[in-house]
Amino acid sequence: MTGQSRSYTQPLDPSIFKQRILSHSGARRLSAVLLTHDEDDDRYWILFCVPAGASTQVDRIQSQLKQLWSFGYDVFAFDYRGFGDSSGTPTEEGLYEDAAAAYAYLSRAERVPPSRVILAGRSLGSAVAVELCDQG
Repeated sequence: MTGQSRSYTQPLDPSIFKQRILSHSGARRLSAVLLTHDEDDDRYWILFCVPAGASTQVDRIQSQLKQLWSFGYDVFAFDYRGFGDSSGTPTEEGLYEDAAAAYAYLSRAERVPPSRVILAGRSLGSAVAVELCDQG
């Protein structure tokens, strides 16, 4: 794990979480996870921006993502640069760039129309989600 978190980390459950690696800004890599419901392509997606100092490898974040998924949403979350398995060094501008890259991935690679995406975040991730709304 590149970045450190103050929370307990645990491996992702592969029966629920599908790992993805996003490339952007040249050689930068972002680790991300999908939680999907295979039987329905017309669901709403939650693009979740994690709080500061956390990653999708943190137990409490995984629990939150699973809860959103249990409500019937498909969920996409990513690790900011420098956290989890994402490369780079964290910066404020980098948070916004990472969120924009995650949104672009969701619309291009997963073919999710913008009208089906709900932006959400926790703590600092809420500010990142709001900034992403302002960019769109």
